[in-house]
Amino acid sequence: MAAMLSLGAWAVSDLKLNVAQTVAFDSWGFDNSGAPTLVFGNWAGGGGWQFATALSQDDYCGVDFAFNATTETHVTFFIDYEGGAEQSIDVPTGSTSIKAGFAYTGGITKIGFKYGDWEDATKKDAASITITKAVVKANNTGEVVELPFADLSDDTKDEANKAVTLNRYVSSPCWTFSPALSSSDYEKVVVTFAEAIPEEGLKLRVNGEDAAGLVCGASKVTYYFNEGVNIGTIGFYYGWNSKQGDTDEAPTSTLKIAKVELFKKLIPNSINISVDMENGSVSADPPTAVKGDIVTLTPNPAPGYQLSKIVIEAMADTGGANASTRSVPTTGGFITATKQSNGTWTFEMPDRQVFVSAIFTIKQNNTTAIEPVGVSPQDEGTWYDLRGHRVTSLHKGIYIKDGRKVLVR
Repeated sequence: MAAMLSLGAWAVSDLKLNVAQTVAFDSWGFDNSGAPTLVFGNWAGGGGWQFATALSQDDYCGVDFAFNATTETHVTFFIDYEGGAEQSIDVPTGSTSIKAGFAYTGGITKIGFKYGDWEDATKKDAASITITKAVVKANNTGEVVELPFADLSDDTKDEANKAVTLNRYVSSPCWTFSPALSSSDYEKVVVTFAEAIPEEGLKLRVNGEDAAGLVCGASKVTYYFNEGVNIGTIGFYYGWNSKQGDTDEAPTSTLKIAKVELFKKLIPNSINISVDMENGSVSADPPTAVKGDIVTLTPNPAPGYQLSKIVIEAMADTGGANASTRSVPTTGGFITATKQSNGTWTFEMPDRQVFVSAIFTIKQNNTTAIEPVGVSPQDEGTWYDLRGHRVTSLHKGIYIKDGRKVLVR
């Protein structure tokens, strides 16, 4: 049975895959009973997550998996697409993660692992992998910067058709950035091709090093920048092609490019909770969020009190500083929250910080009438202290309401 995953009714966020929901893609040698450890047989179809409704690339842009260091060779991570295309990524022995964008267009039908050891075809349960993180990344992206094709450094480029011809082992046309871009600011580069990648052996290069292979037949490549590096160049390279062999010839290959995009990182904004609330508090999950994320607010009234009103305001630019007092600047724009059946409230995060405040009032059923006091109330339903002064907020004690003494607990 396919693993059914709820995507929620709100803006799409990262999809965390539960290892317990993995399925075998055939009946030979796949076992997830020791979750989060997956065991799969040699040359079996593997196993992983299968989606009853294919995941749309309008919503999701790639995968981020982490696992304990692999001890087996010939382990493959793969992504299957509608129409039959498969993206395969070798998992080197000792590696601890896979982070990749989707190489083909179309919905994602399967994500998983398989194993093939051609040196010993008799193995059946020969490989295992213990997963610590399995996430399909949501398409919540920051600003997109497109790189002009005219700035690609190569004498053989055809600007009219946005095509570049690569000589095997010889040239490495690239975009050069001066000063270099910081990976603290940029998350990834996505290259979309006007025509499918014509053959194997083509590479995307970052800082002069091979960063990602271009899959034959694919129409795009996504590469996530490593943390803590400066990005000086992004370009292409034509290396060894196993189909052609390592000959003395100097074959060429042509790439036709639709667009090359740099994606800036989204910087989460704070959900600032007022410290001026009386008789209760509010907590936010998560405490920071990016535009489109769904934030859950949980009211925590003091004993004898209940939530009367919750207010969410979008804040003006505060320079990134957190603020928890009402003196902070706000745009005056109020954000609508939706009450959930479990007593929490949810709202969709805007592209700026928000300020949350709440009003808590006494529960009407938390009072006990003690005795009549023999006076007529001035206003029905109004509360007074024992001196006859009208009160607007209640604490523990004895009050007068409708001509009776009332104990507030």
